[in-house]
Amino acid sequence: SSSLGSSGVGFGRRLPPSSSGSDWPPRGPMAASSGRLALKGLLLQLERGERTSTPSETNSAVAVVFECGKSWPKEPSPEDARVCERLAQQMPKFTSAQQRKVVASIRPMRDNVRRKLAEAATSLNKWLSESQTGDQNIATRLGDFFQGMAGSYWLQCYGQCVDLVVKAQFLMAVASVLCAVLVQPAPLGNLVSGEPRVARLGQQIVDSLFVFPQHGNVLPAWHHQRQDRYNHTFLRAGRRAAGRLREDFQVRLAMAFKDHATTATTQQGGGKAKPELKLELRPWPMAGCPLARSFLEFVAQRHQELGDLGSPPLAACPPHCLRPETLKRVLARLEAFELLEPEPAADRRRLVGIVRLRWEAVTALTYKAFSAKPTPASDSKSLPAGAAKGDAGLPMPRRRSGAGGDGMLLARLVRRGLRLKEKAFREDWLHFCRQRRVAAEIGRGTHSKDLLEDFVKRWRRALLAKPWAAELLSKTEALGATSEAEAHMASPSGASPSAGSKRKAGPLA
Repeated sequence: SSSLGSSGVGFGRRLPPSSSGSDWPPRGPMAASSGRLALKGLLLQLERGERTSTPSETNSAVAVVFECGKSWPKEPSPEDARVCERLAQQMPKFTSAQQRKVVASIRPMRDNVRRKLAEAATSLNKWLSESQTGDQNIATRLGDFFQGMAGSYWLQCYGQCVDLVVKAQFLMAVASVLCAVLVQPAPLGNLVSGEPRVARLGQQIVDSLFVFPQHGNVLPAWHHQRQDRYNHTFLRAGRRAAGRLREDFQVRLAMAFKDHATTATTQQGGGKAKPELKLELRPWPMAGCPLARSFLEFVAQRHQELGDLGSPPLAACPPHCLRPETLKRVLARLEAFELLEPEPAADRRRLVGIVRLRWEAVTALTYKAFSAKPTPASDSKSLPAGAAKGDAGLPMPRRRSGAGGDGMLLARLVRRGLRLKEKAFREDWLHFCRQRRVAAEIGRGTHSKDLLEDFVKRWRRALLAKPWAAELLSKTEALGATSEAEAHMASPSGASPSAGSKRKAGPLA
């Protein structure tokens, strides 16, 4: 052994002079340090274009990475993160099989694959959401995204992602976009007809993810079956909302008619003309459909009140999996809406249904949805005819007092804080919305009163010291529970804010 140790024959390098051979190769921190040094040397060679000319050279390079991965620390340092970034830039120089081996050997590379898959799913779902907004660059954006995705190492290594939820969301987002633009009837195919890259690169992605030697192209069948599973959950959520939250559910859906419905005048009994509000249901993927958006936002915001919906859970259902047939089955359970058969469209659009808002059944509902300041149920004289009686459609929803507060004032309070660019307030609001799976932008009726109350309660004491918030807080029932003395002490001016005060609360009051 001494002759081998002194000459290095068979080992490729000389043993340390003091080593007897029993402690070599190094272990523990020494092995980790030695592995990182070897990896850094390899990266320098790869960046100079070396060790990639023959398959044997690339195989030896992968072996170096694999050995380094065995001793990779559980908590890598910033320097280790930079090494991984450099390695990611050299990944195109390896074959698909070698890329998978590299990613499997180093944990930060697997974490990077997971992050890339989550970002890709978000981008693809956003593209579907904006596909009907009239953006002239919508096809170019998809072509650019496919261009970067088709040649990426993380697409080849998506199977190394251990987060099954992220992996499923990524595959479903990719499948939804590909089916919408490539698979007949391709409802969004006309949007990308002028961008030939989309079809070419899309087919490459299909071959990478959904083509198997034994089964061929499984994209349409797989996407259809996954949609079935997700729509079962959406249907259960709609039925539960129609049963437990019927009144609020119908109000939220009725609000979709306010800005998007087509209006026609019909003659009623006695010669009075009444407007008739209708909305078209759009075919899958239902991008830009107001009723679909209102339904998805409502069940996401009130999911805790809906209870256990089985598997898959509502949080795991991608937004663009909802089918028009599922939404129609939900609407059929609500007396506020009537489903009509679509007439042939003059522009050859594919219509799947028309929903009419029933005036005779939802007088009180439409009043609550369209009125800027809904009249309390106790003031029956100012209600529309029949709204205060139980035999003329749905009853006027009762406004809860006490801990319920005023949802409109709470929404004004949060919007004012966001406009004033209170950094901590804005960051906490964005984090809160991500946790509750709701949109961060506040509009009329987009966020429930209970949800806004939960957020503002976290900031009550801090907001009482803010001039722009103290007056609004004093007007709400839920958050004005602090004593008059506490409000007086918190007010900068020393005067207790009141509902009738004419003093401006701040620069945006």
